[in-house]
Amino acid sequence: MKLTAGRITAVGGLAATASLVYLMAGADAHHPELTASSVCSNGLAEVRINTFSWDTEDLGHRYNSSIEVTVGDAVAGRGAFTPANNYAFSLVYRTPADGSTRTVRATALVAWGPNGEFGYPGEFRDTTVTLPTNCVVATTTTSPTTTAPSGATTTAPGGATTTAPTTTAANVPVIVGGQTEIRPDVAPPIALQPRFAG
Repeated sequence: MKLTAGRITAVGGLAATASLVYLMAGADAHHPELTASSVCSNGLAEVRINTFSWDTEDLGHRYNSSIEVTVGDAVAGRGAFTPANNYAFSLVYRTPADGSTRTVRATALVAWGPNGEFGYPGEFRDTTVTLPTNCVVATTTTSPTTTAPSGATTTAPGGATTTAPTTTAANVPVIVGGQTEIRPDVAPPIALQPRFAG
């Protein structure tokens, strides 16, 4: 077969296409994956992010020692895909709950592989999350205080027993004309004089 300019161009075009397909397949293989959701948390939006390595049986190719996660323009955190964490990690990012939609991105900052031997640094994946609005700050409530009756015994959680102080005749508060006075709750004893018959 005689090589002509047209055939040389066709062969060159096929080689370029094959190289491009190979590069795209490799880049598609080495990448982080992620999911994100957002809920209210004590007045703020809490973005919950799970990121994990692409799926392959060749575990060395899933290894990456530096993955950065961003929410919008802010860095939410960094982690790694290693055998110790099953090639995945999670993090939480808190931000004002303004109802906006944010792009969440996981990026491989370094080349893939335990020694960076598989290349493809900079590969990333995106997802979006819509922040909630009107997140309310949690409030704490206090139960009303009750006083046990005089001399009563109560049992607290855990089994501790407490006895309320006993009210004596000398310490009963009485309100008289808008003033509080301490008075005995029984009449004081009366001294009786003996009577003689006769």
